[in-house]
Amino acid sequence: MDSGSGGFGPALGLYLLAFLMFIWMIIKIARGSGLMALATFFLWPLALISLVRNWGEPRTDIRVPFLVVVLALGMSALLFERGATSFIAEAAPYYSEHELRQIEQEDPASYAVIMKAREDFVASGGDLDALESSDEDWEDWQEQAPPPATGPARLQAESASGDSGALPEPATAPAPLDPLVDLAQTAAGLSYLYGRVEWPQAQAHVQLPSRFRLIPANRLHRLARLRSQPLVPGSLGWITHESVDLDQPEAWVLEVRHIASGHLRTAELGEAFETALGGLSGAPAVDGSGRSLVSGAFAPQWDARRTLLTWALDTPEGESDQFAALPMRQGALLFAVRGLQPDQREFGLRVTRLMAASAGVATDAVWREQPRSGDTAADVSLLQWVQGREPAALPKPLAAP
Repeated sequence: MDSGSGGFGPALGLYLLAFLMFIWMIIKIARGSGLMALATFFLWPLALISLVRNWGEPRTDIRVPFLVVVLALGMSALLFERGATSFIAEAAPYYSEHELRQIEQEDPASYAVIMKAREDFVASGGDLDALESSDEDWEDWQEQAPPPATGPARLQAESASGDSGALPEPATAPAPLDPLVDLAQTAAGLSYLYGRVEWPQAQAHVQLPSRFRLIPANRLHRLARLRSQPLVPGSLGWITHESVDLDQPEAWVLEVRHIASGHLRTAELGEAFETALGGLSGAPAVDGSGRSLVSGAFAPQWDARRTLLTWALDTPEGESDQFAALPMRQGALLFAVRGLQPDQREFGLRVTRLMAASAGVATDAVWREQPRSGDTAADVSLLQWVQGREPAALPKPLAAP
């Protein structure tokens, strides 16, 4: 953070210069009036009276020190502001989620600077996740480490080391950690990605809208476990909004997943596919989960222009899962919000569509209705996927013509 401290140094130097000039000015005023000098020392704007009254007087003229004081204080304030802004910007990638929420409440202006700096950091190729110490790895190591010896084993170890102190008190098991406390601590230590996020393994990316952020999958294992929302194969992470507190169990998240299933065909071509989708409204899922496809405004839909497939499934528990799939040449990007209440279906549809529309794929990975030469075929069609048949991770090769 050299640039930030570099701004503070000159500012302090100018402030010291202003103080010395102020003392010189007080001395010159005292040559004409000790009472005015004393009053000016405690209320410096009174120097304007002496400036006008003693203008041109050799012994009491304060034009030079007065001008230097004003210029030095002005430049010092400017450098202090620039230094503070630079310091905040350079520290932006290191703030935790808890600190960001606190800054947003106490100083919205600094929060805006920090968020802009974080977006610029990511846009320049920085990795916010890499700046966080791997607390999860440390906790996993602690879980795998053997417990300290107690009872006879501990006494034997102490005897071998020459420790002849008093007998230790019986060990007591630590009180189990409150899951909500553990969830809050885990959520507070998360780091996020903003702006454009690249997924090279999927040949895809997403341009996150303002105030949306993504938690990469490699930072989600502990949080997912605490939320009883395990990560699925191919997970790229969770997207959420800044206003969402992930320390609350009911907080919503949007799962992003890359399904490398091979080419997903429509089964029916053109408008026939859209008609077939419409016929699925209200039908039960074929996976035996007890879920059923939602009808009406949330019925399965195919946007041919965007090559975007959306559908929703009601669960036996009275909740709703909303999906948006962006087919690719050899698979798909899936955006999902699960566990919504019935009155949140519209929100689920909007946010999954928004994120799918914000995603893009490499030119060579763009989906086409007909597979290209050398492509492998998925074991299900898009229509069967909506019906509840999950595409297999290992695609089957295309049959020879």
